[in-house]
Amino acid sequence: MFQADGQMRVATGKVTLKKNLQVEVLQRLITSPTSMVVDVSALLWTLEWPSQGTVDTFISVFKHQISSSQRYPGPSARTENSTAGSGRVLKNSANKKQLNTLLCDAILSDDNFLQHATQNHQLVVTGENDMPTQVSKGRKSPRLDLASTHEEADILITQQAIHLAKEDPESHVRVVCDDTDVFALLAYYYLNEKLQSSLTMQSPIMGRSCIDVKETARKHSAIVPEFLALHALTGLEHGWEADDTNKCLIPRNMEDGVSYAPEHILKLVRCGCTSERACRGGKCGCMGRQLPCTMFCTCGGGTACSNPFSITESATDHADIPDDSDEANYRAMDVDDEDDE
Repeated sequence: MFQADGQMRVATGKVTLKKNLQVEVLQRLITSPTSMVVDVSALLWTLEWPSQGTVDTFISVFKHQISSSQRYPGPSARTENSTAGSGRVLKNSANKKQLNTLLCDAILSDDNFLQHATQNHQLVVTGENDMPTQVSKGRKSPRLDLASTHEEADILITQQAIHLAKEDPESHVRVVCDDTDVFALLAYYYLNEKLQSSLTMQSPIMGRSCIDVKETARKHSAIVPEFLALHALTGLEHGWEADDTNKCLIPRNMEDGVSYAPEHILKLVRCGCTSERACRGGKCGCMGRQLPCTMFCTCGGGTACSNPFSITESATDHADIPDDSDEANYRAMDVDDEDDE
């Protein structure tokens, strides 16, 4: 949450985890996918946003991308084609949700487009309805097996990808998505369901890696079971609140009785104070964050530590021990030994 000088920083823990754990594969070395699950929100960033175009213009561009089945439709909207209009839509949850609804409605209501685009492929559209719609050779039908009341896109993407992978062990399912949570969920469920089919995760943006989910799950099988908990962490339980407009967490005043963070996280916070009268000023990382020093800190959190937030805990530990008792002398010897080290 904070840098060493106390300044807030953007949390990148999940992104770093993905980069460190992913097993990359060259696209030319893998077979063509038999099925593709596309994160539309990620795909929208790769489409060219016409500066003077209307919503209908953008929908036409999107339809062309779907029918062409190309991975790279053009320059990314995050770079030279970025416009004020794209930022207002893609960075705002409410606007993006409205655009996704318009796209789904436009696709499913255009019979000519569906007849052409689904001659050789099946198209499954998942919108606001709990029941996805499948289109094959222009004919629409509900996909009862993919019905879900869940609202989070990362859950729906994972659900559909795993469903397709379970249907045919010889299949190759490709997920077109950049989301770190989707990466964690795919690895977890691939291992948990004991799947054998090929499953890859590929960014819609040119130059980014293609991840072999199958090999990632196998290589890190010892820690993959913990990935599900990673997806559940939001920060909202420990004093942060969500800004749905910009998709970020912002701090707020702590409520009485609410911990600053999970206990196992607090134990990892440590300062590097080494002076004889350690932890007296703002340079102490723990003191600056109003946290008690612990045995993990360089100061040891003992009697040499002057962090006022550690006093209550120390006083409680020593409250019933007379100064001249054997136990008190023993503890003092322990502190002296740590200082010597």
